[in-house]
Amino acid sequence: VPGRTSEEGRNGCFEGRPYTAEALPAEHRPFQPDAALVCFYRAGDTLCGHQDDAETDLSQPIVSLSLGCSAVLLVGGRDRSVPPAPLLVRHGDAVIFTGSAREYYHGVPRVFEDGQEAAADAQAMGMSTSLVDFVRHTRINISIRAVK
Repeated sequence: VPGRTSEEGRNGCFEGRPYTAEALPAEHRPFQPDAALVCFYRAGDTLCGHQDDAETDLSQPIVSLSLGCSAVLLVGGRDRSVPPAPLLVRHGDAVIFTGSAREYYHGVPRVFEDGQEAAADAQAMGMSTSLVDFVRHTRINISIRAVK
């Protein structure tokens, strides 16, 4: 945190003053996630464009982890007039929505059936044949966020 020395950090001070996390300016608050949404998608599934705006503190980021099949993630702007940019998210990718991007519209217009890398990882970890087959044909998205 800018303006905070390691000694101040141990004492719970920011710019020389005692603090609680809630009292810090939004840009200096620690990420304290308290929820995770786990979504399962099959090849051909979609997720309509939306904003994640149900949380009480929109200054907190959302961390999105992709496992299994690849997908196209479209990321637009704060309103639907901004043309979205496509991102290919693959097994093991993380996307972090923070700052102004926290309010951007985003969606998944396409999930591919290409989970071979995820299946190989699951097999290497000794997972059952049925679980290996599941990740080969499924996209799993874990969205970690601070809801409270």
